[in-house]
Amino acid sequence: MNFFAVQFDVVWEDVSRNWEKIEALLEGEGDLDGSMIFLPEMFATGYTMKPDRVVGKIPEAVERLKEFSREKKCLIGGSLPAYDDGKFYNRFYVYAEGKELAVYDKRHLFSNAGEHKVYAGGNRPVTFDYNGWKVKPVVCYDLRFPVWIRNVEGYDLLVVVANWPDKRDEVWRLLLRTRSIENQSYVLGVNRVGTDGNGYEYSGSSVFVDAKGKIIADMKDKEGVLSVRNVSKEDLYDFREKFDTLKDADKFKIEL
Repeated sequence: MNFFAVQFDVVWEDVSRNWEKIEALLEGEGDLDGSMIFLPEMFATGYTMKPDRVVGKIPEAVERLKEFSREKKCLIGGSLPAYDDGKFYNRFYVYAEGKELAVYDKRHLFSNAGEHKVYAGGNRPVTFDYNGWKVKPVVCYDLRFPVWIRNVEGYDLLVVVANWPDKRDEVWRLLLRTRSIENQSYVLGVNRVGTDGNGYEYSGSSVFVDAKGKIIADMKDKEGVLSVRNVSKEDLYDFREKFDTLKDADKFKIEL
């Protein structure tokens, strides 16, 4: 499987310009047929605490995901502000070959920034299957909560899309590696770079981590596409068979 993480400086609240950036960055990656592509948290607007200002633009961004996945015969996903049944959500959309494959609402809201006062939290863990891979999507702050992410579904890849600030870059890297080890899974962390409309700075560090916690691809702090090709699911399963820690994991129940 080929995986791509698009790391870029998100233009504040401008869906069209951000999509132009995404397409331009992916242009050099060649044939995307059958690949998985992921974009940062709120990739079309930046991390906004005023979703009412941008929610009218979101259908355009969702349609772009749908059409890109259809034209390129691939999977593409990222999070956007969404308005549903009278509430705003930080929603991770996944489209594959022109069809909606999965929708996940961010569970853990960053109360230190007041996110819980603006957005409603999701209450449903999600996994999806694509070309033989089982994938679990989560959003940013979810990364800090290992019980929510615990690999009870037998997923092969954990995808974390984020707007993770530069000042906590070391924590981002450490948590991504930790989640890979404890869940015996590949992990793809997708972050942005630049400065957002609120003045927060982001240093990227989009990475692909193997199940032993080793970073095997790293975008560091530049705009571009993290490209990881020919990743073997068989290697992952061989490792689990030889050193299976998941079988000894504690049983638990999440109360929502």
